[in-house]
Amino acid sequence: MGVSKIDNWISQGLMEKEFIIERLDQKIENSYAMSEEEKADLIGIFSSNAILTKSNFISLLAAQSTLFRSSEGIKAGEIIYASIKYLASLPFSHFSQEVDVQAEGLSTKQLMRSLSWAMPGRYAYIIEEGPDTREHTKSDHWRRIFQSLASAMDGGDPSNAERDLLDQIYSTDSECDGDEIFHDLLDVIYSTQEINDHRKGPLPRDWFRSVAKGLVAKNNIPSFHQFAIPIQRFVTFVECLLVLQFETSESVTDVSQFSNAAQSIATSFLEKPGDQAITWQMFEYGMKNTTPYLLDGYYRLLSQTFLGKSSPIDVLDAATVPPGPDHVALTLPLQSQLVTFLAGSVAFESLTRMQHYCSSNLPTSVALVNTIQEVVPDEALLLLFGKDTSTGVPHAFGIFSPKPKFDGLGIQNNVFPDQEGYERCALFQLAPVQDVYRGVVGKPGWVVDDKSITFGEGSGVVLTLRDGLTRAEVKQQVADGDDIQKTYEPNYWRGDWVISFDVSGIEIWSEIV
Repeated sequence: MGVSKIDNWISQGLMEKEFIIERLDQKIENSYAMSEEEKADLIGIFSSNAILTKSNFISLLAAQSTLFRSSEGIKAGEIIYASIKYLASLPFSHFSQEVDVQAEGLSTKQLMRSLSWAMPGRYAYIIEEGPDTREHTKSDHWRRIFQSLASAMDGGDPSNAERDLLDQIYSTDSECDGDEIFHDLLDVIYSTQEINDHRKGPLPRDWFRSVAKGLVAKNNIPSFHQFAIPIQRFVTFVECLLVLQFETSESVTDVSQFSNAAQSIATSFLEKPGDQAITWQMFEYGMKNTTPYLLDGYYRLLSQTFLGKSSPIDVLDAATVPPGPDHVALTLPLQSQLVTFLAGSVAFESLTRMQHYCSSNLPTSVALVNTIQEVVPDEALLLLFGKDTSTGVPHAFGIFSPKPKFDGLGIQNNVFPDQEGYERCALFQLAPVQDVYRGVVGKPGWVVDDKSITFGEGSGVVLTLRDGLTRAEVKQQVADGDDIQKTYEPNYWRGDWVISFDVSGIEIWSEIV
C-alpha cells in the first residue's frame, strides 16, 4: 500500500525537486521555525524588490555594521551571501561556485528557507524526529554551515576503497546508501510527505531511500567528502566574525588588525601545517573544542539584519569590550579570540587588567601565584607573551582558572555543572595557533617553587615558567603518554611538540563587578 502510494506520487511528479522544495517552504511557513514578527521583518525587506541581489544583501549588512563598508568587510559579505545562497538550495546540495551568486538574487522564500537552516536549533521544526528518524545534533548544524563555506576538494573522485572508508567516516550508518548529504535529502523527503490520514501516520523514512538515490543522480548532488573550505576564504570569514564578537564593532575601522588573530584560528582548523583547505573532521573538532562561540557573530548578524532581533534565542549577546588602559598586551583582537571559547564563562564587560609585568620587572614565582590565588577577586586569566629568539615568531599562552583559590591544589569541576559552555580550568594558546587544553578534574592545576611555576604534569600539555619567569616552555606529549598522569588534555591532531620562548610580558585579568 505504502509503496504504491510512493509510486503514485512519483508518477504525478510530486517527488521532483521543485515540488519537494515547495512542500519544504510550506512546512517552514506553517511551523515555528520563524515567528510571525520575524516573518514580517523579513518580508518587509522585499517591499520594493522582489529579489534581494548580492549588492543589496551586503548593503543591508553594512546598515548593521560599518565593517561591511570596508574592502575586507565586503569580501566577508560576499562569503556570507554565498553561504546563505547555498543554504537556500538545501536539501539539493551543490558546490557554491556552481551557481553564479552575482547573477541570481534571493527571493523571500529562499531567504526564509536559508535562515531556517542557518539559525541553530530551527531545523527541529523542519525535520521530523522520532524512532523512525536520525537524531540531529549540534554537529549536524555545524556541518551545514561548513558545506555553505566549502568548495570542491582537489584530487578528483576517490577510489572505491577510499569511498567506502569515507562513507564509514561521514555516514550515520555504514550500511546506508550514502553520506550525510544523502541523509539530509532523505530527511526532507520523509518530513514533507503528504499525510491525508493522520490516524495512519507518515510512511517510514526507509521507504523513500530509492527516491532519494534517484534525486541524487538526477540533480548531480555531490558527495560530502568532496567538500573543503579554502583556507584564505576561512581567514576572511573569521576576521569578520572576530570583529563581530563585540557589540561595539561599529568603532572598528581597521579590520586588518584582526588578520593575525584570524590566521591563528584558521591554522588550528588545519590537519597539517601548510594545508590549503579545511576538512569537515577538522572543522568539527575546532567548533567543539577550540572555538565553540566562533559562529555567534554570524548568527547575530543575520538575526539583526533580517529578523529584527539582536540575537537568536539560543545565542549569547555580543560581548562588551573590557575597559582597560592603553597599550595592553591583551589587545582587542586577542580579546576577541578569548570570546570564541570563554563567552559562556566570563563577563567581558567586567574584565579588568589587575597586573602587568614586563621583562624588566617580573615578579617571583611565589608572588605571581599569590596574586592569582589571593588577590584577584574572581576568576583569573594569566597571559604570557614572548617571542621565539631564533625565529622571532610571537607566542601568546595563558591559563583560565574560574576558581584560582582551589584550582591550584585540584582542578575543580564546572562551577555551574548545568550551565552549558562554562569552562573549567584550562591552558590555552592564542598565537601563532589558537588551541584550548582543558584541565582534568582533581589534578593540581599548578605547582610552584622559589624559581619556577609548572602548570600540568606527565603527558598532555605542560607549561613551565623558569629562570625567574624569564623563560617559558610548553610541550605536548600524546605518543606513549601516561593518560593517568596528564593534567591538561592535548590536541591529538597536533602530535608531540615543544615550544620555548623568552617572556616579554605577563598580564593578569579578572572580573571586577
